[in-house]
Amino acid sequence: RNQILINDLPTVEIDFSSFHPVLAYAKAGVSYWEEYQRSPYDIPIDGLDDSSIAKKAIKKLFLLGLNAATNSELFNAFRKEFDYTLLDGLDFKFPNDVLGKMLDSIKERHPIIADEIANGAGTKLMNLDSKIAEFVIQQFLETHTPVLCVHDSFIVQASQRDRLNKAMEDAFSFVTEQSGV
Repeated sequence: RNQILINDLPTVEIDFSSFHPVLAYAKAGVSYWEEYQRSPYDIPIDGLDDSSIAKKAIKKLFLLGLNAATNSELFNAFRKEFDYTLLDGLDFKFPNDVLGKMLDSIKERHPIIADEIANGAGTKLMNLDSKIAEFVIQQFLETHTPVLCVHDSFIVQASQRDRLNKAMEDAFSFVTEQSGV
C-alpha cells in the first residue's frame, strides 16, 4: 500500500494501534493508552522464547477471541488462521491446552475486558469501528478530499497527515466519549 498515489501525489497510511482491544477497553470506560503504556499483546508464551513470535501468536488469539463465541470456536479459528511460517521451523504446536493457557494469560493481563473474549463481543466492537470510520470519512468528504479506509487505517495524501491524525483522534473521542487514541 505504500505505493498508492492519490491524484498522482504520495500518500501516508495511519492506523489505530491495537484497535479492537483499545475499543473493548473504551467500551468498559477505560482509556487503554492513558492507563497502560505497553502493547496489549506483550504477553509471554511458555515454551516459546522468541518474544516477537509470541506477540504475533497472542495478537492473533486475542483478536480472534474478541470475535469468537466460544473457546472451541476460537481455538479452531486460531489453528486455521495462524501463519505457521512465523515459527521458522520451531517445533511448537498449539493444542487446546496450550491455547487455553495463552487465553488465560490474555485474560489475566486484561481482566477488565476478559468477559469480552470468546463470547461474541466482536460485533459490538465492529459497530464502534464502523462509526469511527464513518466519522473520519465524513470529515474528508466535507471538503471533497480523498481518503481511503483499509481495516483500522486510513490513507490520505501525505500533505493531509496532520488533518487525518486529528480526524482520527476526534472520531475516537466522539464515538467512545474518551480521549487517548
